[in-house]
Amino acid sequence: MTQAYFYFEKIEHINQALYHYFIHEYSMTRNKVAKLNLRLDMLNNLRYMKDFLVTRFGDEFEQFEPYYIHRINKVKHETLRKGFT
Repeated sequence: MTQAYFYFEKIEHINQALYHYFIHEYSMTRNKVAKLNLRLDMLNNLRYMKDFLVTRFGDEFEQFEPYYIHRINKVKHETLRKGFT
């Protein structure tokens, strides 16, 4: 999404559900290993987003730094607080 916001000239929001999903008892989102992998993926995606923004904005990335640090710390905190359950 970070790249989409950067490259698209126009983005619009529509207030309509375009997909639905079900959460099953034995789905990956309820699996401890899958939850750990999900959190690790979130951290990797945040690092990828930072690399992209630094490449595009250079020193101006500093304006995004507080958001980036907040998101990284939140994922780490949730992982430690909730464990992998």
